[in-house]
Amino acid sequence: MKHFMSYLAVIVYASVSLAVDTEPVATSGVPKITCDTPTFSFGEQDQDQDVAHTFKLKNEGTATLNISKVKPACGCTVATISSKILEPGEVATVAARLSLKGRRGVQRKSITVESNDPKSPSYRLWMTGTAVIEIGIEPTQVNFGQIKGGDKPLKKEAELISRKGDARIVEIVGASDKFTAEKANDENGNATRIVVTALPPFERGYWRGEFTVKTTHPGKPDIKLPVSAMVPEKVYVIPSTVILRGNHPKGLNRSILIRPGTVKKFKVLGVELPVEGVKVQIKPLGMGNQRILFYNFPVDRKLDKKLIWIKTDVPGKERISVPIRVIP
Repeated sequence: MKHFMSYLAVIVYASVSLAVDTEPVATSGVPKITCDTPTFSFGEQDQDQDVAHTFKLKNEGTATLNISKVKPACGCTVATISSKILEPGEVATVAARLSLKGRRGVQRKSITVESNDPKSPSYRLWMTGTAVIEIGIEPTQVNFGQIKGGDKPLKKEAELISRKGDARIVEIVGASDKFTAEKANDENGNATRIVVTALPPFERGYWRGEFTVKTTHPGKPDIKLPVSAMVPEKVYVIPSTVILRGNHPKGLNRSILIRPGTVKKFKVLGVELPVEGVKVQIKPLGMGNQRILFYNFPVDRKLDKKLIWIKTDVPGKERISVPIRVIP
């Protein structure tokens, strides 16, 4: 019994000694990222301006703060940091710039600072405010969308808007055979309205134009107003040019897609080629699409600028030409 008690005492002593020897060493501290003003409010700013601000970050912890990344939430914001390593008590600055170009209304953009702070590994900085128009045109461009025919002029309106409300239209200049633009008065008799007219005949294709609106505003005497419209085709041919490229003794396989436009149902009746020996297959697809497949099309420089003729049952599109482009 005495031997057993002595043996037990030795084990207890060894256990206590081991516990003392293996007790964890106290940590040297932890980093802590802070900012006295993490949210910067810029109030109301003109939408053509950039907003700049400098945030101050501080390490209020007891260990080195390592910043791995400073990441703005969107491409409209850029941010750079003066130092990525902060010892306890040290300060770094984050220079931020927010572009309000083309933006309207309330803005709230974040910048994420990633670091080794265990409690705030992704620390957020914010830039908030409202983008307003000092002076501009609403809408910024006049788009008539798809014009599906007819012989009557089509009209759309835009309006000159200024924050102070005292700007007026002096005149509107610009030459276009597709559109006209004239100034008009609002209900109070002030020249702030713009009437844009799309003029027939409405030929197929994409229409573009631009007018210069001259104003009484000293900061923006000239404002550009783009105008556009789309007059759809009866059918669309994709691609518009068949390209043959390289050195291929056995020829190339190519295809042309015919898609519905204003005509939803149609047939491809045949194809005329400027060369013999090419196998042609006309394959109907879903949604009214039809694909023309060409097998073993020779890459011959004599075919450059020659035409492929596609025959359809579409009135006015009975023969559609597709040029060939040969690139050695």
